[in-house]
Amino acid sequence: MKKKSQPSQLKSKAPAQASSKAAARQESIPEVIAPPAPPAPPPSKVVAKKAPVSSKAKSGATTPKKSRSEHPVVRLTLELDQASTVFVAGTFNDWNPAQHPMRKKDDTCCWFCELTLPAGSYEYLFVVDGRWMGDPAANQQVPNPFGGMNSVLSVA
Repeated sequence: MKKKSQPSQLKSKAPAQASSKAAARQESIPEVIAPPAPPAPPPSKVVAKKAPVSSKAKSGATTPKKSRSEHPVVRLTLELDQASTVFVAGTFNDWNPAQHPMRKKDDTCCWFCELTLPAGSYEYLFVVDGRWMGDPAANQQVPNPFGGMNSVLSVA
């Protein structure tokens, strides 16, 4: 009988020892306090695109705010009646659409993507259900080597 009672006594001591070790580890970890957030930057210049309104597709780009890196956050939008997937690719991501999928706003036909970009001029296209297309609201377009036109985004 003594052999049976000894293991049960050991079992009851083991959790207490484990919890005291965990408490000791928690006491040795210093508490990290985050520095206060920097003041909000002044509002950036808004760049809006004007284009003829179409019932099939509408788009636009704005720079409503700046990120912590002090580069403007550009919001690209595209309104399509029917689309399953929409991406944006351009010189800002080495023409890799997988880097910037666009999200659909609720149950609307409005797709959007926010990009943090330094000031400059960028060429881009939307990829809608695997088909490359220009921004119908772009103010400027340039020819591309494939016989089509790339939209141009200017970030101030």
